[in-house]
Amino acid sequence: YRQIEAIKGDPAALEAHPLVASNPLVQTLKGQVGELNREDAQLAERLGPKHPDRIKVSTALASVEERLRAEIAKVVSGIETDYQAAVTAENSLNAALSSQKGEASTLDRKGVEYAALEREAVSARQVFDALLQETKAAALSSDIKQTSLRIVDTAEPPTVPVRPRKGQGIIAA
Repeated sequence: YRQIEAIKGDPAALEAHPLVASNPLVQTLKGQVGELNREDAQLAERLGPKHPDRIKVSTALASVEERLRAEIAKVVSGIETDYQAAVTAENSLNAALSSQKGEASTLDRKGVEYAALEREAVSARQVFDALLQETKAAALSSDIKQTSLRIVDTAEPPTVPVRPRKGQGIIAA
């Protein structure tokens, strides 16, 4: 596109550009121009410039050259259109890439948060399981202690104090 833009004012350079020269219609028209130039040169050797056959060939040559210029303009316009479409596609892809990068960043951040929450959940579950085991063990041991206890005698308060023993203290003194 930039090459075409640089040589846009030079018709000969445009005709020689590979993208223009490779167009089949441009090649056909160039062949016709060459054929008409050769025919005009042959007629110029035998006939004067005002002869009807030469005028007919000159008119045909001008018409083919005009068609050639129009076709070259179409090819150049097509190249410009392709370039603009490519620029638009590139901008669209860049926007999509930026959007995907943002989504990837968000997913990475959420992935880190998820991993932390998952570790916390596993840790909480382990603590819960340990507490549940201890609770079951405590309930089981309390059931065992309750079943092994029985009342042998009823408790009665003593009638005399156990200490101090005044009688023994006097005897010892």
